[in-house]
Amino acid sequence: MDYTTKLPYTNVHNLPKEIVSAITKDRYTDSNDLPSDFSASKLVNPIQITILTQRHKDNLVVEDVIDLFYRFRGSVAHAVLEDSWVETMGSRIEERLYMTVEGKTISGKFDCYQSGELRDYKFTKSYKVVKNDFQEWEIQLNIYAELLRQAGHPVSKLVIWAFIDDWKQSEAYKRGYPQQPIVPIELRLWPVYEIRSWIKTRVIALTNAEQMDDIELANMFPCSDRDCWSDVKDYAIMKNGSDRATKCFDTQEEAVKVFEEKYELATHSVVKRLTPTTRCDKYCACREICIQRKERKSNGVCNEQELIF
Repeated sequence: MDYTTKLPYTNVHNLPKEIVSAITKDRYTDSNDLPSDFSASKLVNPIQITILTQRHKDNLVVEDVIDLFYRFRGSVAHAVLEDSWVETMGSRIEERLYMTVEGKTISGKFDCYQSGELRDYKFTKSYKVVKNDFQEWEIQLNIYAELLRQAGHPVSKLVIWAFIDDWKQSEAYKRGYPQQPIVPIELRLWPVYEIRSWIKTRVIALTNAEQMDDIELANMFPCSDRDCWSDVKDYAIMKNGSDRATKCFDTQEEAVKVFEEKYELATHSVVKRLTPTTRCDKYCACREICIQRKERKSNGVCNEQELIF
C-alpha cells in the first residue's frame, strides 16, 4: 500500500495508512485545552530551541513517521495506564493546569496525582538511570507541583516510574544498573520559593529572547553541550599535532595528575573529549536554520574536544 502523509511528516518507509494514522495522532493535546504561552516542556527545553521552533515553524526539518515510533510507544503505554488510573479512587490524571507568571500563561499536563504524591511515567534508557541523569525531569515535575499547588492541591512527593526499554538481566550485576525494568525514582521536591524563582527567571529570559534576531539569540542563549546531547567520553593526554590519545582517563583529576608527573606543555596537552552532538545532528528540528550549528560547522568545530591545558 502506498500511503503518503500530509506535512509535517514524511513516510519514506512506506508504512501503511493505519500505522501512519496511529503513530502521528496527537494524544497529548486535548481539544478542550486552552492556549498558553509556554508549556512546562517548553520551559525546560533549551531557550534557543523553544524560540526558533516558534519563530520558524514553517521551515523546520520535516520528521519522518518512523521517527515518532518511541513517542507513539510511550503514548500507547500511557493510554493503558490511564485505564488503571481511572479505577484508582482519589486520583487526578492527565489533567492540564494553568497559571500566570510575568504576564505569560504557563501550562502543564501531569500524569497522575494522588494523596499529595505526583507521579510521572517515562520510557527511557538504562544509561540515564545509571548516571542519575534526571535534571530535566526534576525541573518538569517541580513545575507540575507548582501548578498543582496554585490549583489548591498540596504536593509532598515527586516520583518518576521509569520503564527501561533496553534493560537486560545480564547487565544487572553492574554497579548502579537498575535491578528490574520498571523502577521508581524519587526526585527532590523544591521549596516553593525555589521553583517560583526558576519559573520567573525562565519566563523573563524567554520573553527577552523573543525580541532577539537569530544571531543575537545564538550569542545570548547558545545550546550547551548537554543541550546538544553531547557527553564526556574521556579525558585524554594528547601529543601535540596528533589526533590519537596517548593515554585516556575517566576523570579530569586522573588525567591532570599523570600529565603533571610525566609530560610537558611543550609536547602534550590534556583535553576533554566529548561524544558527538547527537541532538544537533540528528534530532533537532531547528538544525538547518540554527546559527550556532552553522557557525560550528563552518569553523570546523564539532564541539567534540575541549582543551583543559
